[in-house]
Amino acid sequence: MKIGYAVSLLTGIAIGSGVGYIVTKKLLEDKYQQIANNEIASVKARYARQKPLIVNVSKEDIEKEEATLKEVEEVIQENNYNGIIQNEVPTNIPDDVEIISPEEFINPDYDDYEKVSYILFEDGVLSTDGLTEIDPEYAGLDEVVSSIGMYEADAIHARIPSYHMDVEICTDPLDRTFEQYQMDKGIIAPPIE
Repeated sequence: MKIGYAVSLLTGIAIGSGVGYIVTKKLLEDKYQQIANNEIASVKARYARQKPLIVNVSKEDIEKEEATLKEVEEVIQENNYNGIIQNEVPTNIPDDVEIISPEEFINPDYDDYEKVSYILFEDGVLSTDGLTEIDPEYAGLDEVVSSIGMYEADAIHARIPSYHMDVEICTDPLDRTFEQYQMDKGIIAPPIE
């Protein structure tokens, strides 16, 4: 009789647990489905209240913009900026880039040289200000970048006599990509997931 009682008790517990699980699952699914539906409805309502952007542009404004665009295109052609826009290597890359030591970079004999500092990001992008993305190949600095570690583990220095310029390239200390750096600085917004 004790065995029959134990079996009945265990069967009752198992059936009760199963029914409790099913009922709880159904109640929670309904609750969270309602929450999701309410959120979707509120977003739809918010966007429905927004008025479409209507811009009044006169024919005169359009003609001015077209004239400005033509002037910009002429400047691009005159200065051979087209190669950069089309992702071609420009032909005016200096051929006199030389790697120098950090001591030579701060040498007072070259104080009249312009000093330019770049940050090299994990994805290979150079930038002077965190806003402008510069491909090292376009700047003629691809060989310089590959020499990081020659004097210092995280930096390299170069001199470009034809441009009267000294260049310092330091790696980003946090090993970020250019996009991560811009997100960290609030320059661009992180992607919405």
